[in-house]
Amino acid sequence: MASNSVPVKIVHVVSGDLWAGAEVQAYQLCLALKQREDVEVGVITFNSGTLADRLRQGGIPVHVVDETQLSAPLMVYAITKILRHERPEVVHTHGQKENILGSAAAVISRVPACIRTVHGNPENLFHWRRPHKPILKVVDFLAGRFFQNAIIAVSEQLRERMQGSYPGKVHKINNFIDVDSLRQSHPPAECRKTRQARRIGLVGRLVPVKRVDLFLETVKILRTAYLPDIEALVIGDGPLRAQLINQAKALEIDDIVSFSGFVDPVYPLLSSLDVLVMPSDHEGLPMVLIEAQALEVPVVAHAVGGIPEALANGQAGYLVQDHSPAGYAQVIATALGSPHTDENRGLALANVRANFGWTTNTEEYLRLYRSL
Repeated sequence: MASNSVPVKIVHVVSGDLWAGAEVQAYQLCLALKQREDVEVGVITFNSGTLADRLRQGGIPVHVVDETQLSAPLMVYAITKILRHERPEVVHTHGQKENILGSAAAVISRVPACIRTVHGNPENLFHWRRPHKPILKVVDFLAGRFFQNAIIAVSEQLRERMQGSYPGKVHKINNFIDVDSLRQSHPPAECRKTRQARRIGLVGRLVPVKRVDLFLETVKILRTAYLPDIEALVIGDGPLRAQLINQAKALEIDDIVSFSGFVDPVYPLLSSLDVLVMPSDHEGLPMVLIEAQALEVPVVAHAVGGIPEALANGQAGYLVQDHSPAGYAQVIATALGSPHTDENRGLALANVRANFGWTTNTEEYLRLYRSL
């Protein structure tokens, strides 16, 4: 076990195919670790892209083991070569494929410890066209049970869900951001105070679990029954884009709904919202929810997963129990018309500083690394 005076060398294994919640949190963690004199950090990604570029810009060494060019056995071989050269004390993985290949390479390379972060509830449902998915789920479980030393959950809900599968291994460490840096580079928008139309938005991948269809139906009800002057923004891209654009036309709200596509950085658009809506069927602990609180954007979200915890059980945002368009419309209308919304913004900012800031949660990771 390393003493506090000896730098701990950590290699993270992240897909990097998207710039989504897991990638954003892995980036934040690596950047925070890079600031420490008692840590050396490197990253293996499976794709070139936004994550790899940003890590390099932050001065963090990145090795790309290209999953589009290599089979799984060749990827294990490539990761093993890197680990034998880098000789880390800990390998830290961030997804199903990363868990399986990264832990296999760590065992072969005799890395002292291997851990994973579970960023959310599983999305993959069985489909006859993808019979390998259940097999991979079992292999992933076996890797965590027998070849990884610790499992990190980003919310209490995830911790409770996993502790039966991984007895004695599960630790809860919140997702986090550098609140002050974000606010300095992207000050909370003043345009919310002067714009006549109220703007609500959704940020995320356009995939079924995010329930953008429900968001669009909510916009229809809001316009008809509550707020004639409203506009809506869908920020993100994905396989459902064309279908959702057609749905907006069918609902006759395409004149007030904009689809921005993937935007990087997202913060200027996020900061312009009067309300961020999160109607997902399930979530772990969404990074965009934390970022919205830091930018003082009120959040209306489905009361599932780590969301109630992240919103201080409704004290730092608005929780929706009625997971229907009518349920969301009612809560959004309340949030937009409430005299307590400004107070809610202040509570949200205080909440994110206290529970989802850089320093405390980085120390939690370092404490865990050293304990292994």
